[in-house]
This record gives sequence, C-alpha cells and structure tokens, in this order.
Amino acid sequence: MTSKKIEGWEIDYPHRFSYRELYRATKGFMDELGKGSFDSVYKGVMPGTGLEVAVKKVSPESKQGMREFVAE
Repeated sequence: MTSKKIEGWEIDYPHRFSYRELYRATKGFMDELGKGSFDSVYKGVMPGTGLEVAVKKVSPESKQGMREFVAE
C-alpha cells in the first residue's frame, strides 16, 4: 500500500475533486466566467447536489505555484 504525502494546505482544504468530476460539473469547461493571466474560471453544477460552483482551471503554461493557487 502506498501512503500519500499530505501537503500543509490540504489540512485546511481537505475535500478534493477529481479532474473527471470537475470536467463533468463544468460540461467540459464550456461556460467561462472569467480569465486571468494564468487561469480561467468556469461555471459548473455539481452532480447529485445541483450546487452551482465556480471552478478555477490553471493554464498548463502557468508558472503559478500551488500555494498561490490555493491562496486565491
């Protein structure tokens, strides 16, 4: 069994979604709400709950670190 290392920021933000869950919730990242230099924000609806969410997707070219991403 492999144990996963937990990063410090994960303690404050324990719930994580898989890429597949976010892809489905945003219908393939279709409805863009806004765009920054390193990322885009998409509207989504979580399956099962119907809860509307905003999902930030970092650009593959981004040099932004995980701490900066979580801080936003």
